[in-house]
Amino acid sequence: MKTKLFLLSILSVGIVASCQGPEGKRAETGEAEALEMRSSENTRYHSIDPERSKVEWLGKKPGGEHFGYVKLKNGTLIMEEGRIAGGSFTIEMNTITVEDLEDPEYNKKLTAHLKSADFFNVNEYPESEFVITRVAGPDDPGILQEGGQMYKITGNLKIKDIEKSISFDAVVDQNAAEISASTPQFVIDRTDWDVKFKSKSFFEDLKNDFIHDDIGLKIHLAARK
Repeated sequence: MKTKLFLLSILSVGIVASCQGPEGKRAETGEAEALEMRSSENTRYHSIDPERSKVEWLGKKPGGEHFGYVKLKNGTLIMEEGRIAGGSFTIEMNTITVEDLEDPEYNKKLTAHLKSADFFNVNEYPESEFVITRVAGPDDPGILQEGGQMYKITGNLKIKDIEKSISFDAVVDQNAAEISASTPQFVIDRTDWDVKFKSKSFFEDLKNDFIHDDIGLKIHLAARK
């Protein structure tokens, strides 16, 4: 009896976990913000290296999940007096990959579906974009500390020509050769950008055949000095 109860408890935990969306801090989302252009003699522009930069994604549904990444086309980080002050990058949506499916046929099928009009419609919207509008750090530090400094980044994320402001945490580090920025996983609601396929928020009677509205994202940037 104890063995049965133990197995049932494990099964129930697994079911609950499978019904939850991606973990991570929810990005603060709002209307797109105006970008204030400013520069000084201390402003430095650094090109992002697309070969070493990417956006990881994670999507979940009851009983499973899929994950992968999307490559960047180009981008720039703006630095002032040793701290990040702005920047932007362009995402090539046609480069979206699925990393969890080893079967080539299933992998190709899901990748094609993500590129279709059900999801990101890459034929009509081949690029997405993120533009930094505001940057703040703990107690608004002026100089990066050794080992990197946590910042709160706010910017406009444009997907499928829909632009929303989002805020998330990022660690920025630098040495003599490069600047790197990375985020812990954070969460956005895909339906804010009109990605509604199998969303319970818009379609009734899906029962367990739904996909969570939340998507987990991790951003990794590397810029040459």
